[in-house]
Amino acid sequence: MTTASSAASDRYAERMLPRDVDAERSLLGAMLLSGESMVEAAAVVPAEAFSAPRHAVIWEAFLRTTQAGSPADVALVQSALIAMGELESIGGMGTLIELAEIVPAAVNWRWYARCVLLAHRRRLLIEAADNAKRTAYDGGDVDAAIDTLSAELGALQSIERRRPEPVGKVLPRVLDEIFSEEPTGIATGLRELDATMQPMRPGQQIIIGATTGMGKSSLAMTIALRIADSGGAALFVSCEMRTEELTRRLIAARTGLSTSRLERPSSADAKAIAAASGSIDALPLSLHYAPGIALTQLAGDVKTWAGKHPGGLVVVDYLQLVRDPGHRSRETEVAAVSRGLKALAGEAGVIMLACSQLNREVNHRASALPTLSDLRDSGAIEQDADVVLLLHREDALRWKDPDYVCNGQAKVLVAKQRNGATGLALLRWDACRMLFLSGGSARPTAAPKQVELGEIPV
Repeated sequence: MTTASSAASDRYAERMLPRDVDAERSLLGAMLLSGESMVEAAAVVPAEAFSAPRHAVIWEAFLRTTQAGSPADVALVQSALIAMGELESIGGMGTLIELAEIVPAAVNWRWYARCVLLAHRRRLLIEAADNAKRTAYDGGDVDAAIDTLSAELGALQSIERRRPEPVGKVLPRVLDEIFSEEPTGIATGLRELDATMQPMRPGQQIIIGATTGMGKSSLAMTIALRIADSGGAALFVSCEMRTEELTRRLIAARTGLSTSRLERPSSADAKAIAAASGSIDALPLSLHYAPGIALTQLAGDVKTWAGKHPGGLVVVDYLQLVRDPGHRSRETEVAAVSRGLKALAGEAGVIMLACSQLNREVNHRASALPTLSDLRDSGAIEQDADVVLLLHREDALRWKDPDYVCNGQAKVLVAKQRNGATGLALLRWDACRMLFLSGGSARPTAAPKQVELGEIPV
């Protein structure tokens, strides 16, 4: 009779050991494009971390080249492989050229290295567990097996674990960022906001806070769309709106047609929609409708996406709708979600842009401008965030007032910025496109009958 435990064991026995060949190839290609990074990479990635034998051989050639004091370019790695007698075994010069051509950005090598090391750790964990299981089944020395397993697990924990670094070792990386001709962060694309706000970087958590109806989802979508337009990858996770609704907003943004006109488009509208669909289809933008999603599930979804889009933007709309069961109070649950999203930004190597509700009382004060203390449910949101943007539109509050003239102006307060100054950005709200645009000091004009497809007007 087969027991449940033995059935589970048999099921796992037939599975292939974890491996990430794409990450291995990308890491090798990144080193060929940026050989200067090899010294740092060699310190954290051993050759045995590669599951494919030919990849391990190429990495050994990289190590030999680096130890000789030379950057790991294609020609020098080829020479090292010839000296090792391994050039033909890895597929010849063609393999090196192919590796150098597959990497979109060499600056993402740290993410590729993490993926390679993660698969390596999984294989080692399986091997350690198999050895312990074999000893237990065969009647071997249990105490010795436990000691061996403890040692193997200790060694396993040391792989990729961050350790203190001398500042002199960190300094060259920072100087490279400062003097690099390539941008080291991603701008929002809204010039008034970018004038105050530092470029966004992977590992950061940025909060957009606003009360209901101010347009925090639209501001997040505006930023995601501008980043996707510039070629950057973005993932929009909505706990409220279905992907179809989000896509309608994208169509409105591209065509200038209001969402109400999309319900019954004219023949001219239909042509504009068809023309806009091509640019929307090409966007590196992913949509995810996740009502009531748990933090653990969200982390898995984000890490899976980030594996293909390292350094991308992840929008969570909105923070208070993400669940983390098991807490005694709402405040501690929201605090745990906030901390979890911040940790996820670092673990997945993404920019985390999370929307957050503000307390409704702010709308009833003499000055309706929000402050950091208005962040709803938990003070941890402010503490965890690297940047806090607070959105306010007077039009959203006073549009029923007969003495008030709507001007389309939106105020975005950079209320907290860990590595920069605070300030105020004036934007313009475009109700037809449901977007925020540059030019906040100007009064809104009627939406043009035609817009240049593929671009958001500024």
